[in-house]
Amino acid sequence: MLVNGKWTEDWQPVQAKDEKGGFVRQTSSFRNWVTPDGSAGPTGEAGFEASAGRYHLYVAYICPWASRTLIGRKLKGLEDVISVSVAEPLLGKQGWRFGDYPGATEDHVNGVTYMHEIYTRTAPDFTGRATVPVLWDKQRNTIETFLETIEPEGIRPATDAEVVARLGARPERLTLCGHSHLPGERLLGDGRRVANPGSVGLQAFDDDHPFRHIVENGDPKARYAIVESEQIAFHAVTYDHASAAAKAEREGREDWARALATGRV
Repeated sequence: MLVNGKWTEDWQPVQAKDEKGGFVRQTSSFRNWVTPDGSAGPTGEAGFEASAGRYHLYVAYICPWASRTLIGRKLKGLEDVISVSVAEPLLGKQGWRFGDYPGATEDHVNGVTYMHEIYTRTAPDFTGRATVPVLWDKQRNTIETFLETIEPEGIRPATDAEVVARLGARPERLTLCGHSHLPGERLLGDGRRVANPGSVGLQAFDDDHPFRHIVENGDPKARYAIVESEQIAFHAVTYDHASAAAKAEREGREDWARALATGRV
């Protein structure tokens, strides 16, 4: 299981039993609802609108709960709407694994090897079991970006409504985020603020998760921010980026070399 985002081999598939020895399934940690208009369901937060191609299902055939989701997908005619990755039918030291076992698949969306890596993409400090089934939101990519939204057409600034949905009910006045490498901040109508300090190491990249997109800051300066009393000061610092680019090229990473030298892909 995961403890504060770190995998521990000291776990058992059956975590609880009732007085008769029957299996007691743990309560799901993420309980958002997919609704026609994206409104919140009985549990979780809003922002999960029903949309063809948006969601990806992680299953294992030997898990009865996961098998039920496949049955529901079939009966509802959603096989062309919701894609699927299948874990191997063997629980190893790191839990559910994707691979080349007959009937299993690779992770077609995030490219991870173990199911617990999906959980830590959603919550880096997660504690608990990494189970199946899991329905993954490819559009929001859960925590991959905060101030941007990645769509099939590429990356764009997130709307205030999208940022509010990602914040949920968090009371903090300031939330710092990362991943997109794009420095900036957003002050919301309720007074909460979200800021991305930018990246010290890489000012441009292209990625294909959850959809193909390109990020460029336009120059090679290292970015960071200093926060004092909720005031944010953004900094862009010149450094010996030519040496960094040369090292990347020697290591066979011409893509990184160009990004380090120019801030562009």
